Amino acid sequence: MQRSIKQHHLYSMKKLIFTVLSLAFFTMVQSQESWTIGYGKKTVLKKVTEDRVKNSFTLSKSSVSGNSKLTIQLHAVDTANNITLMANLDNGNTVKEWEYSDKTLSIPAGELKTLFGTESKLHFYYRSLPKDPEKAAVVRIRPVHVCTVTLK
Repeated sequence: MQRSIKQHHLYSMKKLIFTVLSLAFFTMVQSQESWTIGYGKKTVLKKVTEDRVKNSFTLSKSSVSGNSKLTIQLHAVDTANNITLMANLDNGNTVKEWEYSDKTLSIPAGELKTLFGTESKLHFYYRSLPKDPEKAAVVRIRPVHVCTVTLK
């Protein structure tokens, strides 16, 4: 009797240790997500992680009328998931969404100008949703802030 109680406690302890280690692993994986933002031939933000204050930059109105492109390259994203990149205005309205299927998404300056419309700020986010519909139905999704672009 005494032995079975010890075995039960040992089994419970193993489950607890496994759960804690799994949680630590998933936290580390989440914190390793990063991205690089470029505009034209210049890298604007390099290997950054989510930070609404630091991940913002300004473009001049004249620069969005040229041939440049805004490039967003996500690093260490799970390709087993559907990745969607979104452009939102300051009021929270989503202007456009792109399915992210490659390592880099490029948005031409003309399209960027159209996305701004009469606004001066665009916020870019991405979300990751499992491809399996059953898993996707039970997952809660939080959009991850990539960067904010201000037009001056």
